[in-house]
Amino acid sequence: MKIKLIVLGSIFGLFSMSCKTESYKDRLLTQTEKEQITFDVDSITEFIVHQYKKSLEYAGKGDMIPRNSYKDGTIRLVPIEDWVSGFYAGTLWYIYELTGDTSWVAPARQWTEVLDPIKTYEGIHDIGFMIYCSYGNGYRLLKDNRYLPVLEQTSETLCKRFNPKIGTLLSWGNLADTVTQKYHNTIIDNMMNLELLMFSAKKFQKPYFSDIAVRHADNTIKCHFRPDYSTYHVVEFDKKTGEIVKRETHQGYDDNSDWARGQAWTIYGYSMMYRETKDEKYLEMSSRCADRFISHLPGDLIPYWDFDDPCIPDTYRDASAGAIAACGLFDLSKQVKDSVKSLRYYNIAVGLVNRLSSEDYLAKENYYKCLILHSVGHWQKKTEIDCNINYADYYYMEALLKALNLYDRKNENS
Repeated sequence: MKIKLIVLGSIFGLFSMSCKTESYKDRLLTQTEKEQITFDVDSITEFIVHQYKKSLEYAGKGDMIPRNSYKDGTIRLVPIEDWVSGFYAGTLWYIYELTGDTSWVAPARQWTEVLDPIKTYEGIHDIGFMIYCSYGNGYRLLKDNRYLPVLEQTSETLCKRFNPKIGTLLSWGNLADTVTQKYHNTIIDNMMNLELLMFSAKKFQKPYFSDIAVRHADNTIKCHFRPDYSTYHVVEFDKKTGEIVKRETHQGYDDNSDWARGQAWTIYGYSMMYRETKDEKYLEMSSRCADRFISHLPGDLIPYWDFDDPCIPDTYRDASAGAIAACGLFDLSKQVKDSVKSLRYYNIAVGLVNRLSSEDYLAKENYYKCLILHSVGHWQKKTEIDCNINYADYYYMEALLKALNLYDRKNENS
């Protein structure tokens, strides 16, 4: 299977790239030309196709979603109610987008449509991830109007979590339990659920969807960020008064640490909000968060799981945070008006894709049925440490498409 692309610049071997890790970041930040792709596109595409064919064979025709791939050849399967359930279908849609091979449409549809019950599910706030990554990408690529009612209903369900007194969407917990809950939690990840609402506001001419998204984004700016533009993971509000009870970083090293994946969500989330609203404060927020993120990257660019882990450099990397940030940086590079910043964001994004496409991060061993290794899920609970997680695959695929100019936001979901 060949993809005919014109890649600017020469193609360097993966080994030569990995030998330059100490100076790699400096090279990306100081050069005045666009960074070049350093991997062979056809080889990477063949690898992706091979891995996900294995994954599909393992998953079969059921309704349990692949979440992790392990060295023993097994895959951890989770129910559709798991917050990661939409990433698997989304990755399949991206493989179709990358290859143009229509044989990927059927499995992408299968793993999308199994999520139909989520449209009315009130047990989790992440239904934006779950449905927009699956149904949203399916609609973007096929313009299948049968997907629209699911997207609209999911938006309605998500909006039930909005507390107008606080001005944010509730994170965690089943809505049926909120009567007994004293506090209203909002996590930084929730910025990523807003894309569904922004799409639905325009598509279904329901401005209250975007009104809620804007209020959530604005109040997240007010409440979640430290003066240095690092972010807390969780803000806990008094449900009745709206006052902040406490701030913490639930999945980071400690409450005052800079958790890498949370920082990546902010880059992507506020770049998306600027794209949808053209409100300059969102562009500024994304840019400041990106600058903070970039300033803490190691020489080979893949972030440590938490930038304040005292064990650095002898601690874990988080490939998923690198992939998420790369997606946001590609978008941000097109949005900022400063040409120097634009080039910087672009080069870091391409550098991240190059590094993730190397032998150090690709799941090249035959027993894996996935793409990307070395992510960290929940360090505090010691779960999913230094392993494959399906959202790393998803955001790697998105970043890869953007690096190859195959993912066109201008025509998305029109």
